Amino acid sequence: MYIQQMEIGSMQNYVYLVGDKETKEVAVIDPAWNVKKILEEAQKNSLKIVAILITHDHPDHTNGVDEILNELEIPIYISKHETKYFIPPNADIRETGDGDTILIGNEKIKCIHTPGHTPGGQCFLLENYLF
Repeated sequence: MYIQQMEIGSMQNYVYLVGDKETKEVAVIDPAWNVKKILEEAQKNSLKIVAILITHDHPDHTNGVDEILNELEIPIYISKHETKYFIPPNADIRETGDGDTILIGNEKIKCIHTPGHTPGGQCFLLENYLF
């Protein structure tokens, strides 16, 4: 398992690279603010970003999505309860539901629907780590 936390942006948001340490495939959770830093960290650690995972659609968690999609052709995983609020143009959207599993390399990431902050808020569980 691979986990890297980065504090990025004026609102001190956390962006994560999570995935498989062996295959070097990772997802980026909530890409925002400084996409250049996210991509540089992945490159520096010889990681391949294969997906975007969105916890909720607020701009301080998603304002880097378009920039990443300009660099990489990868899917975006977002709760089916959130897609009416956030769908980037020409994006490969994969709607998730409570209990769904996303495979990144050989690592399984479970989606947990957590409405409240937004209707489609979700957390991601990777082994004992909750994002």
